[in-house]
Amino acid sequence: MSNAVIQTAGVSKKFGRHYAVKDLHFQIQAGEIFGFLGPNGAGKTTTIRMLLGLLRPTTGSIRVLGHAIPHQRYEALRDIAYLPGEFQPFAEMTGIDYLQWSFRFKRNPPTYLDELLEVMQFSKRDLHKKIRYYSKGMKQKIGLIHALACPLPLVVLDEPSSGLDPLMQSSFLQYVQTLPKRGTTVFFSSHNLHEVEKICHRVGIIRKGKLIRIASVEALKETFYRKLYVEFASTPQDLPIHYLQKRQLGPDKMLYLTREHPKKIIEVLSRCDIRDFSYREADLEEMFLVLYKNDRADA
Repeated sequence: MSNAVIQTAGVSKKFGRHYAVKDLHFQIQAGEIFGFLGPNGAGKTTTIRMLLGLLRPTTGSIRVLGHAIPHQRYEALRDIAYLPGEFQPFAEMTGIDYLQWSFRFKRNPPTYLDELLEVMQFSKRDLHKKIRYYSKGMKQKIGLIHALACPLPLVVLDEPSSGLDPLMQSSFLQYVQTLPKRGTTVFFSSHNLHEVEKICHRVGIIRKGKLIRIASVEALKETFYRKLYVEFASTPQDLPIHYLQKRQLGPDKMLYLTREHPKKIIEVLSRCDIRDFSYREADLEEMFLVLYKNDRADA
């Protein structure tokens, strides 16, 4: 039996003649933190809305928590916490009134409310203020508390750290990492590549409505070029390695973009007169830029 919390097969969404999303096939397993990356207009929000039953796919099938979506969306939504990218709570409610109202729609009680108030540094005084007086960061905090307070099998977060200061972002990400141990699967849509790299088990990258890659962060890094910086003791030499690109950074410094194995790099450099070198694996941001380097040209 499949342990998938989310399953899509051949899912497309067409608006007029334009495909916002085309032929999505993926599964997200129980206990995963799955990162979903793509620029504005790539199809991320459309995908999320289809997963939640808020949009009906033009073609294909979706199952979430064993329920056929959109036909059984109401059964599924009681077990899903969702924080939209443009979270706008009711301005005339107080924070506590909003939370109490929103918790009524969930299957389980807000077991984690007190600890989240502490993590988010949200005081009781703040809870009793009207939301219209909240800053953007405070509104985002109340949204995260709303999404995470009830223990549910699936949490869908769209740009969840938007508006949070760096220290609060760090605290929030640490908290998200505890969720799989509590039985929660996380669908984490973000433009913040570093936070996805830090906490996600796998990453899906969507471009112009098509899912172009799904892999673990480690596996993605293995398929991409690394940066080799070499500082020569004298005139730079042309290294006998395979490289995509090389660039002279100074009179005695070179940069190579290569996939060569580190052992081969060390063997080659041991025969050269060098002062220093570094061989750095790509981070997720660099990989993302490589995948999208032709995006503007194609637009």
